[in-house]
Formats: sequence, C-alpha cells, structure tokens
Amino acid sequence: MDAVQATIARNMLTSGDWVTARLDGVADLEKIAAHLLDGGRHLRSLRRTPLGGRLPLALARILLCWVTYRFGRWAFNEDAGLCAGLSLATGVGLFLFTRILIPDAILTLTITGAIWAWLRLLEPDEAETRKWSLMLGLCMGCGLLLKGLIAVVFPVLAGMVYMAVTRQLFSWTA
Repeated sequence: MDAVQATIARNMLTSGDWVTARLDGVADLEKIAAHLLDGGRHLRSLRRTPLGGRLPLALARILLCWVTYRFGRWAFNEDAGLCAGLSLATGVGLFLFTRILIPDAILTLTITGAIWAWLRLLEPDEAETRKWSLMLGLCMGCGLLLKGLIAVVFPVLAGMVYMAVTRQLFSWTA
C-alpha cells in the first residue's frame, strides 16, 4: 500500500498533473487526490525521501492529538483534555494505522474538527461564531477532498443526533 501511494505521489510530482492520480500510466479516477497531492508536495521539498511521503500523516497525527486535547479541555476540564490527548497519542490504533500511507488520521482530524466546530456554534454565548463557521467549512471541505462524502455525512449525522437529543433540532430561537 505504501509503495502504491508513494508511486502515485511521485507520478504527480514528475508529470505536473496534480489532479489525476495515475499508477503505471493508468488514471485512477476513484482515488481522491488530496492526500496524494500533499504527499507529492512534501516529496518534492524533501527530495523524494520516505520522510516526504510520511510527513503529512505525522503532522496530522500530532495535530489530531492536540485538537483532541483542546476539545476535551473545552468540553470538560484540563485533566479530561489531557487524558484524551494522551490516550489518543499513545493508543495502538493510531500508531498502527499511521505507519501505512492511508489518510485515515487526516480524515479523523477533519471529522473531529468539524464536530467540535458544530458544538461550539451551538453554544448560545459563543462570541467567535465566524471563526467556528470557517473551521466547520474548512474541515468538511478538506475531508470531502480527502476521502469523499464520509467526511461530511459523519459530522452532520452526529450534529443532528446531538441536536435531537438536546431538543435543539427544531427550536428556532435567534
């Protein structure tokens, strides 16, 4: 799997075609090229080393742990946020699934960011609604480019269920 992803990223780099994923000259139109493009960009800057292909996933993993910490701190308290971030950082699942070049850590980051932004927007006394609206849109847009509709469907379903449970779904207060 790593070799396939890295080869596609290298082909994007050498051909200059940053839209179409190609393997052995055959266009793979089912692949969404956002993480491959990012890998190709890092391959170019790091002279085609294995680090260049893995750098986006490593950065996404660190950012995911930080976002989880901040989300937990906002929702509960400092200790809960710290426990959430540390348990994610030391968990075997994240460790195993970021060793291969699949964008699941980045997808998890976009979904987590979108759900956090949605919950922040539901807060009645939230002062920075523009910032959280932008974050919601960016997370859903990046996730959509990265993996498809799953990055939009999961946060929307989670938000709708939360709003239904808390009786906010059909309340039209301004």
